[in-house]
Amino acid sequence: MAADGDPAFRLMADAVTCFAEIESTPPQISVERATELYHRGLADGVLLTCWICCIMLAALSVQTSGPEEGLIWNHRMIEVQIRLGARPESMPIEGRALLIMATGQLREGVALFAASEAQSRRAGLGWPAMPATEGQLAMARESLGEEAYRAAWEAGLSLTIEEALDLER
Repeated sequence: MAADGDPAFRLMADAVTCFAEIESTPPQISVERATELYHRGLADGVLLTCWICCIMLAALSVQTSGPEEGLIWNHRMIEVQIRLGARPESMPIEGRALLIMATGQLREGVALFAASEAQSRRAGLGWPAMPATEGQLAMARESLGEEAYRAAWEAGLSLTIEEALDLER
């Protein structure tokens, strides 16, 4: 143990601090810091740090490098969550849906939102978990039209977690 405490705990605390300061820090600085912490966590086997950083980097990507990069971080977050022994549920699906919508894939995004809502209901959780979801759904309904929107929603209701998160890739 170092004189300043447990290094693994310090690394997790640094990730939580980075997350807490995300609103008051320029996005690119947050990305650089979260990326550094992610790689340190990976090297040191501190997976909770990696998980926290993946969440930040997926969200920040929309402002910085683009939603495609966010999808990569979303997938990494899910992989880390599985390595931690936790089964992904509705929130990673909802996050993936927001990123998919940002790429312009409205039908796919609506289907993922439906899968997220279905998983939330099965788990007894409220939905949506993310503030941007309702606005994105309204925009998709207007852009797609009611019939295409309904068809995409219905298709998403039958997706398994694995299909919704594309875990077999």
